[in-house]
Amino acid sequence: MSKIAKFLTETQVIDSPEKANVLLVDRDQDFLDQFSKSLEKCDYNVKNADSVWKAFEYLIDYRFDLLISNTTLPGTTCQELVRYCRKRHPAMEILVISSEPSVPEAVSLVKAGAYDYIEMPQDHNFLCTKADNALTEKKRKLILALTQNSAIDGKLLNPLPSVDVIKQLGSGSTGIVFHVKKNMENYALKLLRPDLASKFLKRSDKDDFLKEAKILSEIKHPNIVRLYDYGFSGNNMPYILMEFVEGGPLTDYIKNKRVELKDRIKIFLQICSSVSHIHKFNVLHRDLKPGNIMIGKGLNVKLTDFGLAHFIDPDNYGKNKQIIGSPAYMAPESFEKSAVIDHRSDIFSLGVLGYELFTRHKPFKGKNLPEMVHSIKNDKPAAPQKLHPQIPESLQNLLANMLTKEHSERTADLKSITLTLKTLLKHGKSALDTTRKKFAFFGSAGRDWA
Repeated sequence: MSKIAKFLTETQVIDSPEKANVLLVDRDQDFLDQFSKSLEKCDYNVKNADSVWKAFEYLIDYRFDLLISNTTLPGTTCQELVRYCRKRHPAMEILVISSEPSVPEAVSLVKAGAYDYIEMPQDHNFLCTKADNALTEKKRKLILALTQNSAIDGKLLNPLPSVDVIKQLGSGSTGIVFHVKKNMENYALKLLRPDLASKFLKRSDKDDFLKEAKILSEIKHPNIVRLYDYGFSGNNMPYILMEFVEGGPLTDYIKNKRVELKDRIKIFLQICSSVSHIHKFNVLHRDLKPGNIMIGKGLNVKLTDFGLAHFIDPDNYGKNKQIIGSPAYMAPESFEKSAVIDHRSDIFSLGVLGYELFTRHKPFKGKNLPEMVHSIKNDKPAAPQKLHPQIPESLQNLLANMLTKEHSERTADLKSITLTLKTLLKHGKSALDTTRKKFAFFGSAGRDWA
């Protein structure tokens, strides 16, 4: 048995001191309030959503171990929610509850990836037991993901023999991330999802992975998570060993009213600087969102998760037509099959992040994906100063330029954006007001506000 398998004890991997995180989705507010209290008594952390789109927002911003959702929801279908979770959060278990159960619906939802389909009404103790069972299944799958892979004849997985697995940190559409220790040092270990592993048995895919990982390993910046090691296990499973970051997601700082404007500018400057740096390597992040930005001590930013990073061929922009990323933060051109996707697309995502960071509101809204896409393509957000009067006009104009709908009219110059932010941080609003001509190209987009 490999050393990695020996470390997979219940104490190290399963019995985390942290509470399990549960997302409860139901349109009945009384049920949400009452069942949330029952789950919290069972020692769970619980967040409530009364629509599918609200659930999508939480899933973008936070990591959950378990989703419990009613089948009848405003916004879109429960099936769409389940399919999204299975694709983007494969390590999360799903319980579906229904007040109007049907066998065809139950079959389709279980096939889509739900752990169980429960006929309502049921008492809270029964539902809590079902939640416990679902989390037990999640832990079983976690062990299987680390130690065995049916896609390659069930052989034992041995990604890094020298690491101790401490706990799971998160999961995404392509991989699972763990907190590990190697030589007494903390690291984050990202492994490809087992069901995708067979793809990497192809020589071309292995070469692409090694080429792309090498590029990422060469990116060194104080605000970007370092990649220390990468390669394949004996069973052709790709892995990446990264810097372990302690801190919280940007989401927590966006919603915290006590974070002052100057500190928000400091955070945004670091985010823009980190993205500007990866662009120098012809790399797009393509999934910029609060959950992929960690804030540590001293408001130190760390840009994470290059799982969706797209490596640009300078002579071949826009060939990859796959729509990837988190819809609320994507540029208008990302939804067009024939559109060019380049650095400006990341800059639009940065504009959405900046708007949300400075106003605590998302600039574009929708109850479902089509409404969100329509809003991104057509709606003019409220001027940031209407939501937060202390925002300087120069900062408002900068955000307007970043959120310009037309790809060709949007600035591609992150260097000028970071310079503006540095000046504003150093000298305050008055300095930019007196040097308005220097940054005049940011002033022309004010018409884009509602």
